[in-house]
Amino acid sequence: LVMGTVYHSGLQYAYNFKKNSSENPNSKMVLETADQKWNSEASAPEIQWDKSPGVIKDQTMALLGKYVSEIVPQIMPKEIEIRDEIMVGGEIPFIRIRDLITENGIIDHKTSSKRYSSESIKSDLQSLAYLYPNGGSFHYHVAVKTKEPVIQIIDFSRSRSEVMWWEGLVKKVVKQISEGTFPENPTNWTCSERFC
Repeated sequence: LVMGTVYHSGLQYAYNFKKNSSENPNSKMVLETADQKWNSEASAPEIQWDKSPGVIKDQTMALLGKYVSEIVPQIMPKEIEIRDEIMVGGEIPFIRIRDLITENGIIDHKTSSKRYSSESIKSDLQSLAYLYPNGGSFHYHVAVKTKEPVIQIIDFSRSRSEVMWWEGLVKKVVKQISEGTFPENPTNWTCSERFC
């Protein structure tokens, strides 16, 4: 969680700099900003580290540095970290925060211990929420925490019919919540022996 927060913070700074100046940010400036964010986030006493904080910080900075030097120069942002509330089906309030909007669609930033698969993308719900109600282009930029940092870019699109299927799913979930029925989801990571 700390890694993702710091990584997003660095990218937000980088893209805001580029949007305001039309120039690519200096990697050193971005990493210094991320370092300040790390210091404030990583000092929380309730954090239970699963690895050494120093190792996680080094990974975060390596991924951020790679992204800023290789990917940011290729992209011109229109909007950064856009929070909006939409009405799903005209009646259900839904809050979403989209990381980055460009001329070519929406970009969402992720950190992951392994590459995303094409199968996981097919069942992705986040893109449907972000592209509601019309569909369109969606791009995952996945910072993969391998020994040598990798930025995996996955481009795909969602049709209007897929987005409307998501609307129906949201309506069903809201109905279940209002009725107090919460079926188990054995495919979720929270139901695994490791996390339960």
